[in-house]
Amino acid sequence: MHAPLSFLIVSNNKLFIMKSPVHFKMNKSQIALRNYRVLRGRTSEIQKVVSDWDDTITDGDTIHLIFDCLSESAPHKLDYFFKIYMNEYRRYHSQVLPHKSYKERNNIEKEIQYQKDMKPIELSSFNACINLQTFRGIRKEALRSQCDKVQTRDGFIEFVIHLMKQKGHPSFEILTVNWTSVIIKEYLKRMLGEITIPIYSNELKFDQEDVCVGIPDLSKEDLRTGYDKLDNLKHIGFGKKVAYIGDSETDVLPMIYSDLAIVMKGGSAAKQLRNMNFTIKDINYDIISPSENVKFIQVDDWFDILALWDQDLVKL
Repeated sequence: MHAPLSFLIVSNNKLFIMKSPVHFKMNKSQIALRNYRVLRGRTSEIQKVVSDWDDTITDGDTIHLIFDCLSESAPHKLDYFFKIYMNEYRRYHSQVLPHKSYKERNNIEKEIQYQKDMKPIELSSFNACINLQTFRGIRKEALRSQCDKVQTRDGFIEFVIHLMKQKGHPSFEILTVNWTSVIIKEYLKRMLGEITIPIYSNELKFDQEDVCVGIPDLSKEDLRTGYDKLDNLKHIGFGKKVAYIGDSETDVLPMIYSDLAIVMKGGSAAKQLRNMNFTIKDINYDIISPSENVKFIQVDDWFDILALWDQDLVKL
């Protein structure tokens, strides 16, 4: 009898095709399988797993989904605000940063200064939206409906379901610079049902009828840069052993602060970490010794991360 190549798991009355241990092993190198076992001792100590959202959990950025709620007659669309951001970004990097003492960004202190500098740049397009009342009148239900367009990376749902099934499992939380958590919450609700995941995000303000009033909710988080994420992680991760998962430069500082940093391949985080002389081990290609105190691990997808917590996935 042949072992099945996949099996079904059920969450919130939805069926997911989960890779079986045999199928998973056939698609992974011996180096990867060995590394999972070596690193599992590290993950067993983790008390809190914190992840970025855009391009880490999702397969692509999701900010554009907010703009997809605008009417056809809206005078300004996403492209208009993207140009504002890019103009500010290019101006800073060509005219301002070259004259700063931290322009190389090759250590933690310099990266902190750079990320602090980036706050007005990161706010440029958002503030333009607020000044022009771009989001005024958008209904929360319209935002929720955008979750149908969200595509997550392979293995994410399987990872969360597995983690939450384990006795004494670490908490799983999302830390994002996205402009609203409405779409994120609706997606997770539809995919995971009653599993509750704390989300730390910027928010838009809505009235009692769930209609956006066009301004940010200042009672919520103010997360725009990597330094903001670092500051938040120090608060929510205080006294805990934390694993942080991210893909971009905005995730570098929280990665450095965490006990275990998982770098999603394809983003800008790996390049910046190497620029700061941190060593990153690719779980699929680099042999990791049990004696190595590896902190930065690069993965292809959430199935790699799942294998670090699920010993049955590679127990063959």
